[in-house]
Amino acid sequence: MPRSTLEFPFEDQILHFACDHSNHRAGATKPFLLLVDHQGNAISTKFRSRDESTQHVSNCQALLVDARVPDGGLFFDPFDFPEYAWLAWNNIDRPAMERTIGAVFEESAFRSASGETIAFPARWSVMV
Repeated sequence: MPRSTLEFPFEDQILHFACDHSNHRAGATKPFLLLVDHQGNAISTKFRSRDESTQHVSNCQALLVDARVPDGGLFFDPFDFPEYAWLAWNNIDRPAMERTIGAVFEESAFRSASGETIAFPARWSVMV
């Protein structure tokens, strides 16, 4: 189950990337699954088209956690955007994510407003 709010600055950085990626590639804020290799190079992006059912979201969720998929995956679902969106990734370490989003994380990106500090999670899910 995803966490329910943005708590760490790195989440916001990745959310901004996801919105920009969707708008730039699809011309709108649309759900997508981005597969990346272990270095963070994009392998493919699958966007949900208007004529696809919500089964696309279920398929993306399943693929994201499928142990048989060796590559990393970044899933973005702006299901009620801009009020709500779901952001999740699996099997993407910090250097690969930095390459994917085209930005380096500052160490402060892993410290919450309440002072909690964590390492970059290779698997994460957050509802925003």
